[in-house]
Amino acid sequence: MHSLCRILLGLTAAVGSFAPALATESAGARPSVEELYAGELSDTGPQYLLVPGAGREQRFTAWTRADVSWTDNATFTETGSRGSSITSWQAGFDARLHTRALAGGRLAVGAGARGQIFRYGLLGGDDKVIDFLQIDRNNFDLAGAQVRAVWQREAWLATSSLQGTLLRNRSAGRTFYRELLWDAGLYHQWKTAGGSTLLLGGELARRWSWTDTYGLLPTGWNDRAEAALTASWSLPLRRGLAWRTTARALGTEYTHTGRHRRDVTGTLGTELGWAWRERLELRVFLNHERRDSTETAMPDYSRWEGGLGAGLRWEF
Repeated sequence: MHSLCRILLGLTAAVGSFAPALATESAGARPSVEELYAGELSDTGPQYLLVPGAGREQRFTAWTRADVSWTDNATFTETGSRGSSITSWQAGFDARLHTRALAGGRLAVGAGARGQIFRYGLLGGDDKVIDFLQIDRNNFDLAGAQVRAVWQREAWLATSSLQGTLLRNRSAGRTFYRELLWDAGLYHQWKTAGGSTLLLGGELARRWSWTDTYGLLPTGWNDRAEAALTASWSLPLRRGLAWRTTARALGTEYTHTGRHRRDVTGTLGTELGWAWRERLELRVFLNHERRDSTETAMPDYSRWEGGLGAGLRWEF
């Protein structure tokens, strides 16, 4: 249980990130992000403006995504870290409910749902023991739903959403975490003469949670407020190839009355992606994440993660 809780706390950004990109957001929807997973989660945050803002006018979007990666710190420990493969598969459906002109821009309101399967050590080593626990005991499934509003005016984008998420431990057969998330973000992009794009933005979030601690701690022990700054640079290459690098700084304050914890998490990630006909995307990625916490029981960890991913999207 102790190892599972540490993994949960390390996946904060990933659980909150819900949709792949602005094309999905505008049609009604991570990390994203997306996003779980940290992530995702090891998630590098929303990247809404890195795709054209004026997408096609399809009302519904169905999407799926698979990632296979390797991390050198599977359980987010401060010392004695050990590596493991991570396999993740997601699928979701988004619907655009309403669009209208507003304040010189365009407002889109939508809803969506998604599911995710998250497995450790699936590619060899699922019987590996890390922190006195077989690594596949940390496997979990995720289910979530959201309502989101997106407003875009030229290079400006504002978003706000209400999301519900639950995590179910695969081996124990029980739900160990639920949360209700409200978030809001504001972003701006600049395009250079060379064709690259720079995105800067900030996000605020509030999470109301329920954690199954077997009665050892209050169920709302992981309630928290968050603020983040995101900077992302992308460069289109040729034949659908694009290179993107993202940096994100996240500050977290836990709000339960019996807790005094503040975290600062920094993430730096880069990826090379290839898109084919706006439906298929392949990518190679590498991320580094570091967290410092004021709570002595929480490890100040750092971790690397790199891997491959593929995604499909259908709009209709």
